[in-house]
Amino acid sequence: MRKKLIITENQLKMLTSVLTEGNHYNNVVNKIAEDLTKNYRKAVEHYRDGNEYRTRDVFEIIIDGQLISPEKLLEYFKLKYNYGENFLKQVIQDWCDDKIKDGFLSKNIGLKEWVLDVREKIRLKLRESYGGIHTYLENEYEEYLTENIYTSTIDNKKKWVTYNQVILELKHNLKDMLKVKELQYKLTESTNPMKPVLRCWVA
Repeated sequence: MRKKLIITENQLKMLTSVLTEGNHYNNVVNKIAEDLTKNYRKAVEHYRDGNEYRTRDVFEIIIDGQLISPEKLLEYFKLKYNYGENFLKQVIQDWCDDKIKDGFLSKNIGLKEWVLDVREKIRLKLRESYGGIHTYLENEYEEYLTENIYTSTIDNKKKWVTYNQVILELKHNLKDMLKVKELQYKLTESTNPMKPVLRCWVA
């Protein structure tokens, strides 16, 4: 005997929203997993630690054969996909363990489910002053500075903060100098931009 289920319009909207959200979640998981399969493979790195040889799990970048640590790959994916750290970490882990099935992870973690740790707070504060991170060297500088501010002694923390302030001033001054040279070049067109073209005449 068949039974007919009657739902209200609001219940239909709620169910539709849940199903749509679920499909989006699965699509995101599959997209990142596809990225991993296409561009990376699991690898083991052999390295020397003092007088001993050790191994550690890493990833090999397929296009050029370079090795990247799980931590570095996670940081890169955080910038690339803008999803939560816990979610991305679970995707990478499940991909390594071959546990992703039809876009589902072994643990149900939300796309944006993440908590700001101390290092992340330091990065956010640095970017408020520094601006966007656009190059590999800028990213390396941010990581190195963040780690030293987080782990150093109080005296060394102060030194690193002072050092960063010097770098910021140099960066902003360099930008200002380039803008002045660009303006000089536009005003003179053919004149060497290294020579000043604006003079003040006093009567």
